[in-house]
Amino acid sequence: SPTPTSSPGTIHYDFEDGTTQGWHVHWGAATVSNSTSVAFTGTHSLGITLGSGATDSGIEATNVSGIVPGTVITYHIYDPSSTQLGVVPYFVDATGYGTFLPVQYISSGWNTASWTMPSESGLKIIGVDVSNNHGFQGTINLDTVTW
Repeated sequence: SPTPTSSPGTIHYDFEDGTTQGWHVHWGAATVSNSTSVAFTGTHSLGITLGSGATDSGIEATNVSGIVPGTVITYHIYDPSSTQLGVVPYFVDATGYGTFLPVQYISSGWNTASWTMPSESGLKIIGVDVSNNHGFQGTINLDTVTW
């Protein structure tokens, strides 16, 4: 079986090319765009803007090359103002089955959300569900996604 990537891993998404690098909104009222307002590394990140009434928004990407069971995936997420948001890492396998991992609540500043890929059947998508139970309207940022 393949050997999982050791932590801290290699940067696979850093948004330094000025694009969203394939990250997109799958559900919810959010929008995504490349941002230079904050960055965990470099000068760019992915801005995730949450609109009015957005209780949950799924943001995801399909470039998952190299992720095998046991791989640690790490997201760096910027919270501008103690938004009380929860982030729920998830993945989708080849059959279209989605698995949601435990919620991780973020606080003001840069937050690290890490999770370990369990056994799955043909990984297709990784993502993060932004749980916005308190009605925050504004932008948080994702940067330096590693595995």
